[in-house]
Amino acid sequence: MSRVLIAGARGCSVMATGRGLIFRQLFEPVSCTYTYLLADPETKEAVLIDPVLETANRDAKLVTELGLNMVYAG
Repeated sequence: MSRVLIAGARGCSVMATGRGLIFRQLFEPVSCTYTYLLADPETKEAVLIDPVLETANRDAKLVTELGLNMVYAG
């Protein structure tokens, strides 16, 4: 599994890809909350764990960019 740290104006993201999982760790600095995006690379089904309302647009954009189908957020 490879890992890449992506830093941006609104926080950091850790990206990991492996044979059976798409994983993103997204950080929201104001509330110091980590949100996790997990997805199956074959079915494209995704779940978002601990989403933050203020970063909903960021998260939705990432899901779209990755071509995923959100099946659960909570």
